[in-house]
Amino acid sequence: MYFSTALVVLASAFIPGVLSTCEDFAGGHTYCKWYGTAPACGTSKFEVGEWDGDEQLKATTKRYSPRELLYYNRINEECYEDYGNTCYGGGYKRLWCKSTPYLLTKEETISAGFAAGSKHPHQKPTVNIEIDLN
Repeated sequence: MYFSTALVVLASAFIPGVLSTCEDFAGGHTYCKWYGTAPACGTSKFEVGEWDGDEQLKATTKRYSPRELLYYNRINEECYEDYGNTCYGGGYKRLWCKSTPYLLTKEETISAGFAAGSKHPHQKPTVNIEIDLN
């Protein structure tokens, strides 16, 4: 029990964007999630405003810090607080939003790309952590 609890705590420290979501009400109610794990957060082939399936890329920290995104009303306070740790080495986080909530199930594999820094379907993770909650 101690080992699995420690693993969950350790995993959640490295993958805050996977375990937290924020809601945005600008232009309609959407649910948003940051992709990218510090310190090497990865990149994206998508530009802000583009769609990938049912998700739309709302914002990135490629050119602006999370504080600047908040200041310029590109993100709200809730999404700002969910941002997590800063990216280094040329990578950046991406805020993807969709109209339905993000759900985590017990069977879901939590992927943490420590090098690529993403769990998004169009990027290949480099490390997989599986946590069985049974």
